[in-house]
Amino acid sequence: MSAVGPQTLDLSHGIQPAAARTCKWLLQHKKYGDWTSRDRSLLWIKGKPGAGKSTLLKHALEAQEAAYAGRDDIILSFFHARGDELQKSPLGFFRFLLYQIMDKTPGALRSLVYTFETKRRDISEPGDH
Repeated sequence: MSAVGPQTLDLSHGIQPAAARTCKWLLQHKKYGDWTSRDRSLLWIKGKPGAGKSTLLKHALEAQEAAYAGRDDIILSFFHARGDELQKSPLGFFRFLLYQIMDKTPGALRSLVYTFETKRRDISEPGDH
C-alpha cells in the first residue's frame, strides 16, 4: 500500500489561479452567499469539462480560507475526476477529507481511533458489510 498524503490526493496544487477580474462574480452569487451563511454545507460546482470549474472552486476556497482565518472552523475541499484511480474513487475522496481533518485538528486522532475501534468491535470489521 502506498502512502496517502496531500501531494497524492490534493489536485488543487496543479490548478492555476484565476485570471484578473474573473471568478469574482461567484462571491456575489446568491447560492454562494447561502452556502457561506450555513454552519455546515456543501458547495457543488458542476459544468462542462474545461469550463473553469476547478479554477472557480479554488477561488472560492481561497476566499473562504481568508474569511475564516484565525477561526476554529474547518474548511475541507476535494477536486474530483482528475488524476489517478485513487483520486477518482470514493476511497480517495474519504482519505483526502480524513487527511485534511487530521492535519487541521491533530488532537482529534485519539478520539477517531477510539470510535473506529469501538465500532469495529461492536458492529463488524471494515468491509464485512
